Order: sequence, then C-alpha cells, then structure tokens
Amino acid sequence: MAFYLSVNGAIEGCQIPEGDHLYVRYALVYGKDWSFVHGMETGTSQIAKRPAGADPVFVWNHPIDFTLKSTNAFGWPRLVVSVIGHSMMGNEVIKGYSSMLLPTTEGRHVRYSSLYTPKSSSLCRRITSWIMATPPEFFEPTFVAQGTGREVTRVTSSGTVKIVVNVISKHMSKLGYNSHGNNSNKNKNSELISPKVSDSRVRGLFSPGTFSSKSRQISSNSTNGRSVLTKSLKSKEDMKLNTSSKFSSLGNVTGKKTRFDSSKDR
Repeated sequence: MAFYLSVNGAIEGCQIPEGDHLYVRYALVYGKDWSFVHGMETGTSQIAKRPAGADPVFVWNHPIDFTLKSTNAFGWPRLVVSVIGHSMMGNEVIKGYSSMLLPTTEGRHVRYSSLYTPKSSSLCRRITSWIMATPPEFFEPTFVAQGTGREVTRVTSSGTVKIVVNVISKHMSKLGYNSHGNNSNKNKNSELISPKVSDSRVRGLFSPGTFSSKSRQISSNSTNGRSVLTKSLKSKEDMKLNTSSKFSSLGNVTGKKTRFDSSKDR
C-alpha cells in the first residue's frame, strides 16, 4: 500500500537588498521510492519589479500544486527555489538559492527560507566574475537539496523567500505514520485531564456572580467549621476538668475511708 501527499500553495515573494526585475523558479527533489502523480514538478513565475521603499519586497504569488505517492517516508520531498535576475549584459544571474523540506504534518504552513549564493573559490575568479558580470552559480539548482559535496562550497546570505503551502495526506496512518502532529494528542490529553462538562454547567461555573457566592459560602463554611472546632475543644477541656475533679474527689473519699478503718483497727 502507498500513501499520497498533496501540496498546494504559493511562493509569495522574497526580500533581497540588491537586484531588480527578478523572477523565481522552483523544482521538486524526492527519493527513489517516491513517484510523481499529478501537478507541476517545475515552474517559473513572472518578473517582479522592485517596489519603492526602505525594505523592498518582490511579490510573485506563484502557485504550486502537485501530488506525490510513496511506500515509505525515506527521501521526503524538498522544494528547491532559485531567484533569478539579469545582469547589465542581459544574462541570467542567480540572486539566491533555497531548499525547503516540505512539512510532514497536514494543514496550512508559512515558511521563511533563507536565500544564499555561492562564493568564488579565489580572489582572481572573484575579480573576473565581477568584470564579466557572471557571478558563480551551481551547475544544477537541485544541488542545494543534496548533502554530498556541500562541505567544500562557500556561500553568502542574500535574502529571504516566503512560501505558503497547504498539505494533505492520505493513507499515512494505515502505514503507521502520524501526519496530524501533536494537536490530536493535545486534544486527547485535555479530554483525559478535564472531563466533558455540559454547556449549562460551564455557564454556571464561569458566570460572574457565582464566584462571589462561592467565596461567601466557603468563608461561611470555614467560620462554621472553626466555631464547631472551638466548641469541640472547649467541650473536651470541660470533660478533662470534670474527670480530674471526679478523680480528686474519689481520692479524698478513699483516703478518709482508709484513715477511718485504720483508726478503728487500733
């Protein structure tokens, strides 16, 4: 049995300090056990112009919609985003790469992914790329979603991209995967901890007048309890005094009897 993962949303825009007339290109990267079912695996947006302002944000609202299926979660899909502009020579230049792991839980998710560009390996190449207006870039855009060979690359931050996705899954629970996150557990725990109460009881418990009446009742009960306790203590003390007086009177009586009997014997 295979489970399905359906994702739809949009690449809303990005914030980059440099550049103008930018567009975005996305691609999907997933494992060998995954297969593409429906939608667009790659896409390119329209060109956005730099707006006026201190913090310009390029807005695309480019839609993404695709469905994948797999038998296991290994090789969970990633969304690779490339922001592209044009140089003075009219050539395409990379303004930033980004790789985002798709959310593993259902629902609406808003992600802010960092953009970065590769740096030249030497000062000579850096000067050459600046003169020719051809900054360094990766041979394949999907290279940023891989782990092999990344340790020898150097990058610099270039901005942030905003991505909004809606995730829907099917048959994941049958294979033992929890795609609902911790919300279901929280609801279960809350139901176990706090029992279900009817609306009328809830309204009665949380009405503003009940707290004052409850407090008065508790205070009256506490005062009544204190008075009862003091009465009981007084009664116990009285009983002790009575018993002690009784024993003392009995001792006197017995003492007199013994003295009388001794005198009689003499």
